[in-house]
Amino acid sequence: SLASITYLTSLGWYLFFIFPSCVIRMPPEVLLKILSWLDAGSLFCVGLVNKRFQELASNNALWYQLYTCQQAKNKRPTLVGGVTDGMGMTHIEEKPKGYWRRLLFKDLTGHSEKWRKKLKAINYYTGLPNQSEQVLRTLPVAWEIKVTEATGRESSFEQTGIYYADTSVTVSWSAVRWPRIDRIASLQLHGVMRPREIAFIMVNLHYHRLVERSLLGSSTAPYHPDEDKAPSDDVDPEYGLHGYTLHIEMHNTVKKIASARFDHVISRGSRWKHVPVSGSISLPWMTEALRGRLEGCCMMALTVLDEIQTPFWCFSGPVSMTESNQTDVSYDYRGKSYFIQRWDSEGKVEIELQWVEEEKQYFMVNLLIFLPVSKVNKHFGRDY
Repeated sequence: SLASITYLTSLGWYLFFIFPSCVIRMPPEVLLKILSWLDAGSLFCVGLVNKRFQELASNNALWYQLYTCQQAKNKRPTLVGGVTDGMGMTHIEEKPKGYWRRLLFKDLTGHSEKWRKKLKAINYYTGLPNQSEQVLRTLPVAWEIKVTEATGRESSFEQTGIYYADTSVTVSWSAVRWPRIDRIASLQLHGVMRPREIAFIMVNLHYHRLVERSLLGSSTAPYHPDEDKAPSDDVDPEYGLHGYTLHIEMHNTVKKIASARFDHVISRGSRWKHVPVSGSISLPWMTEALRGRLEGCCMMALTVLDEIQTPFWCFSGPVSMTESNQTDVSYDYRGKSYFIQRWDSEGKVEIELQWVEEEKQYFMVNLLIFLPVSKVNKHFGRDY
């Protein structure tokens, strides 16, 4: 009876784990009736118990029922009719195994894959998808940071501020009740751990595959893209040592500080005009009660493209400048020299800035990019 089925459903997981032999002896029709009362997440988990439950939990009729209920919640009766008109139970079961489950999970994600088409248009200036910002703004994508305390307690905080630049996006967290800094065991996104309370957290995310990493990955199953490799070339003896394109951008949370593109970069160095830096280099921050400015700090996004304009090394993150203690004399400018350095496992960048007192601004007078030989060999299939 319906009453007994409801009772068995409420004890479903209890029966699965405490009395497995009783469940195994049940007819498949009874088990399917019990499983029909589960939600999508529970039904999916049941399929992981053993081979028999995997077969039962893959029943198209069960997932079709969940799919039509989800469509009704979304108030799309026209779409339901378009999919199921003229379809009896036989036609529903004839669909490939997992068909209705895939439709349901695709609907539950709440997004269409039209964003893939929008990311095909490449910006010539940056070498990155032209509509990354538009896609990220229109999709319900948000970033959150997970804080794990020493006691094991976990807390998640949604972003409170965001700034889109040409090649990256800066995300900040403020106006939340952060735990004391000495109680924090780990952060999902790295921050500065100092013996005082947290005022804010900012993260600068490079646009390169940001949409895919945000939508297709998770904390338990990170997104791992396929490696891009350059086509083979047996003619050029210095293949992979020239033809690079470099785009660099410096900004804070409110404005762009500098942006430049350098074409035809070679391993022995190239010469370009000095790049002016707009205004002061600082990073404003604000919380619900306080506000301030970190002098000499900003966000930097670096994009190195190979000879066929494919992203070879992409970096984004905070940087700080330090005054140079060198005694070299510059015949082009009069003023103090400053350096910005940043590196990771994929490469290193060094920038020399010159302060021009007459114009009250900085100029980028020297820029060095260091790329590991192993990375070049792997990407271009060489053995330098």
